[in-house]
Amino acid sequence: MIEYLRTKKKTLHHLAYRGLINLAIVCDDRKGLIQAFKDISVQMCQFHQAAIIRRYLTKKPKLQAAKELILVVDLMKKTDKESFIGALQEWFYKWQWFLDERSTNPETGKIYYTHKCIRSVSRFLKTIFLGCLQGMISLKSKYPILQML
Repeated sequence: MIEYLRTKKKTLHHLAYRGLINLAIVCDDRKGLIQAFKDISVQMCQFHQAAIIRRYLTKKPKLQAAKELILVVDLMKKTDKESFIGALQEWFYKWQWFLDERSTNPETGKIYYTHKCIRSVSRFLKTIFLGCLQGMISLKSKYPILQML
């Protein structure tokens, strides 16, 4: 992993030396890469985002909330950012009560979230879009031409 990051940094320095400005990195799920380039906006590619979500929800979910979330995630590849975020916000508004539902283990008495997988996906989606929005704000302040986006 360390050698991988060194290679990526060398490549970016070489590009900068040649006059190319790196505005953002789109990558697979390389946590080290995201942490190594804190001054550059890093986003996970949509294919990997959808693959991670499908691992949690399965291809044919039984719960209605999961079925609807799969439809929203599929929009990621088919629509613009505003439409996707709007659909995701509607999903959160409709299913927040479901995400907050808790159960009690009868043997231990411990309380836990009932729908752990869907909660994990919802946190994953919130994290992705919070990171993307922060990255765009950072880029726009660094490069005024991006204010038009």
